[in-house]
Amino acid sequence: AVGEKLSPDAKMIWGAKISPDMDRSIRVLLIITGVKSSQVLGHGEDFDSIRHREMEEELGIEFLE
Repeated sequence: AVGEKLSPDAKMIWGAKISPDMDRSIRVLLIITGVKSSQVLGHGEDFDSIRHREMEEELGIEFLE
């Protein structure tokens, strides 16, 4: 379950709505914020590198190391 992978301090909010047009199916939406885990971001760049690259592209600047 999702809760088993999160910090014990994590806040989880669950909700459900019955929609007759969905017949016998369900649709699930999970929103997670503030995650810096490579399991979520992938094994490529780390969180800070991704954020710096996105800012560089958006602002047209280059970060100096």
